[in-house]
Amino acid sequence: MKLGIRSYCSFTNKGIHLNGDALEINSSHLDFNSFALHVYKKHEISYSKYHKMDSLCKLALLTSEFLLENGRILENVNPEKIAVILGNTSSSIVSDTIHHRSMDELPSPAVFVYTLPNIMIGEMCIKYKITGENSCFEMDDFDHEFLQQYVEYLLKNEDYDYCITGYIDFSLEAYQAHLFLITKENNNTISTFDTNFKKLTK
Repeated sequence: MKLGIRSYCSFTNKGIHLNGDALEINSSHLDFNSFALHVYKKHEISYSKYHKMDSLCKLALLTSEFLLENGRILENVNPEKIAVILGNTSSSIVSDTIHHRSMDELPSPAVFVYTLPNIMIGEMCIKYKITGENSCFEMDDFDHEFLQQYVEYLLKNEDYDYCITGYIDFSLEAYQAHLFLITKENNNTISTFDTNFKKLTK
């Protein structure tokens, strides 16, 4: 069984690219929150919890929104057959820092809830009603080999139909998201998984 890439999306300080094409360019060099809000409004994205989320979750949600075409790609797929396997380096450092600074006053439960990196997966699963296996692994950098092996095992041995995988990281210095939707090669895929997973990361 061969696996393919159904779609892929990158969101960095330079802009957003979907399947290799520029979707949004951050030509004004806006900071993340300003650029993300611009994208959220322009593309009429709707998620009731968006404005309460931390930056890491916003980055994950916006990137997955374009990756999945507002969920349309997965709307007829059994939610139990969809997995989410991500990599991350800085954990939830931004929310951790804010929470730590508030310890001398009154810590905010609204901030504390985002002091785990896998909460971004939780938001993705809620929005797209995904109920399959999900994990967020800490790694020094985007470990393509590890993620590829993990995804291949799930799709080839655990009977999953789709897997959202990639790397999402948000720190005080920089941010980047690279997401891929992986499936069997005959499911309208646009590229091969084994040879192009690393090559397609912008």
